[in-house]
Amino acid sequence: MTQQISYSTVGWLFLFLVLLAVVGILHQTCTTKSPLMHTSPALMPQSALAAMVESEAQEEEEEDIRVRRLPQAIVIGARKCGTRALLDFLEVHPRVRAARGEVHYFDREERHNLGLSWYRGQMPLSRPGDVTLEKSPAYFVTEAAPARVWRMNTSIQLILILRDPVDRVVSDYAQHVHRRVSKDLPPKPIESLVLTRNGDGRVNSNAKMVQTSLYHRHLRRWLRYFKPDQIHLVDGDRLVSQPHSELQQVEDFLGLKRHIRPEHFVFNATKGFYCLAPSVSSGRGKKRRQRCLGSEKGRRHPSVANSTLTALRHFFAGHDERLVQLTGRTFDWMRRNAQQFGEE
Repeated sequence: MTQQISYSTVGWLFLFLVLLAVVGILHQTCTTKSPLMHTSPALMPQSALAAMVESEAQEEEEEDIRVRRLPQAIVIGARKCGTRALLDFLEVHPRVRAARGEVHYFDREERHNLGLSWYRGQMPLSRPGDVTLEKSPAYFVTEAAPARVWRMNTSIQLILILRDPVDRVVSDYAQHVHRRVSKDLPPKPIESLVLTRNGDGRVNSNAKMVQTSLYHRHLRRWLRYFKPDQIHLVDGDRLVSQPHSELQQVEDFLGLKRHIRPEHFVFNATKGFYCLAPSVSSGRGKKRRQRCLGSEKGRRHPSVANSTLTALRHFFAGHDERLVQLTGRTFDWMRRNAQQFGEE
């Protein structure tokens, strides 16, 4: 009888150990992470990596309500069209948080290779309900940028500010002059930078300064990836003359409650454009003195020969028409130029 009990006890003990082993195997299977989580970030699909980065932000949010998030909107350009002013003015809104400086994540290979975690780290701290954005005007003319942005977020909102293409070229040239002079170098004549070299007075369509102003070509590339209602166009000339009305349209586009009003701005006769009024609080609730753009912004344009300006205006007239066909919108500078052509 004792021997039978001993055998029975051993049997039950063996069965118990087997059950423990099975439970252990099942537990290990259920708690093993998805193979995607073991994938190197360099090999991950961008959409999956973006979701992982945002998940990290949400986990941090449980501990600290102010976290760094990937941007919901990007100012993609265009260069020398007022992107800095646009961003500074938008920050009057208490729900707007903008990255400092130009991040250049989608146009510079060495930065894009750092990954989305690095990119998120360049964003400001924000709270739920805030709109995080950044601006890098080089994105607009960079061929790889639209696809890269799309891979990060297919529903992102894009803001593009445009101005008279001739004024943009001259502004670009003004920066060239400033840089050359600051290095004790003589500036090159604008004709050598925007006209063909054979002396026939024709515009060189391959010149970098000219290429940037061919708005319809670059915009068409972005529209291959994003719907028209994802790209808001800002009239750069109207941002200078009527900043509050242009900014209210941006507020609407971003889904923000309207906050920016005419009294937020004051015209600075010395600089020749609007600045933030000294009595206005910033979006962070701090009183500020009259705030204008830096001395490098709004600098006086160098003198350009009328023949060169005329050649540029005639050249861009056809490209403006293509922009209207693409967007269905006529900008203020187009009406002004059409009037000038009619008087010639």
